[in-house]
Amino acid sequence: MNASCAADQQWLATNQNLRTYLAGIRHPCFVVLQSVVGQITVTICFRGAADSLSHPILASKHRTLAEATSERRETLLSYRR
Repeated sequence: MNASCAADQQWLATNQNLRTYLAGIRHPCFVVLQSVVGQITVTICFRGAADSLSHPILASKHRTLAEATSERRETLLSYRR
């Protein structure tokens, strides 16, 4: 099963992830659908980005908006310490 075509995956890896990084976004947070396709799509979006030395992006996935908000708040507060 594949949630996106190979050309889209390549564009995400070489174009969108770099644009995300250059925009200052380092830790995007996603609320993922319960469906397998929704989970695969988010995984594909940032595949390889965490391993990139030139533009590392550490995406997190959550089941609910409340869970995502709580995690994001904790991450932002940790930068103040």
